[in-house]
Amino acid sequence: MNDLSAFIEKISSALPSENQKNFLKRVWSGDSSRYAARIQALGFENMAEVLDAGCGYGQWSMCLAKLNTQISACDYDPLRINIAEQIATRLGHGNIKFDSSSIENLPYKNESFDGVFSYSVLYLSDYKKSLEEFRRVLKPGGLLYFSTNGLGWYLYNLIETHNDSDDFSSRQMAADTLANTLNYHNTGTTPPGASLVMPKDVIIPYLADHGWEVLASGPDGSLHADKHRTAPFYANKSYCGYETVWEALCRKK
Repeated sequence: MNDLSAFIEKISSALPSENQKNFLKRVWSGDSSRYAARIQALGFENMAEVLDAGCGYGQWSMCLAKLNTQISACDYDPLRINIAEQIATRLGHGNIKFDSSSIENLPYKNESFDGVFSYSVLYLSDYKKSLEEFRRVLKPGGLLYFSTNGLGWYLYNLIETHNDSDDFSSRQMAADTLANTLNYHNTGTTPPGASLVMPKDVIIPYLADHGWEVLASGPDGSLHADKHRTAPFYANKSYCGYETVWEALCRKK
């Protein structure tokens, strides 16, 4: 076990739930080059200012920091921010500034960033508000990358289950997401941190109508802005005929 693995094991033991412990270990297991390859494949390198929106435990932030000048990273969970800061210090990344905030209300000035990177977070927010915030903080012509979940992902969790633990039921999560999505479309509101279904055939037209040029979209790990090729993190592109995890690369008009 290397020093970082031992450190992750130590801090995970202090987390309040089995689900959180498992998630921290999962995202920091193995070689971080898999994150760097995805970032390079999307063209998120050699930028002056990049935002990791919804950074979690910082696994993407650290790789973004190696490939760009300055990184801002935010997450609504102060505990995750604290752990990400500890990992960044341990790895010697002095060019990352961490903030505790929701992606629906970012603490940054207008037109601050060349790129906004948001992996597997947008569906945990009121995505319309979050996309508006991403557009506000991006410079004209700036890039946005996000990954999110379609209906197939929740059907898969409901029927097959995924990463269950003593304190996390993927079936219950999927059922709650379907109910929350119905409520969101009826009322326009969603509780903080609750999941929403984001069907690609709904979101892509929404982006085009709200100030974004959609450069590319497809299943997780399928987008390649240049010669780099990467492997998806999720094997199933669809389930029961519906997309599971998908991603998009956009430019602010």
